Amino acid sequence: MSDVGLSIPVDSLRSLPPGAGYHARNGRANVDVRARGDTIVVHATCDSLQRLCEYYEHELATHKDAQNGQSLHTKVKETVRSYNIYNVLAAFIAGVAAGMAIAVLICKK
Repeated sequence: MSDVGLSIPVDSLRSLPPGAGYHARNGRANVDVRARGDTIVVHATCDSLQRLCEYYEHELATHKDAQNGQSLHTKVKETVRSYNIYNVLAAFIAGVAAGMAIAVLICKK
């Protein structure tokens, strides 16, 4: 674990020339302190945390892509199997009616 800290008097920050600042580094941890007008800007980074964030961002993107592919596959399956019970029932009734009509025609001859 790397950590870094800076203790800077406020008067020292106010007397800095433009573009100057304080910087500290300990292992993989970095901190940069600058004064911009009336604002104190602190920028801190840690390489190991940055790598960990990049790793999790990559994993998240991979899982999102997989999920999008799965939902696309599911939508294609749903469109292929679009038969519902009413269509099947209507086809059955039409088949029975056609069979009865053919049977009646054959019996009359």
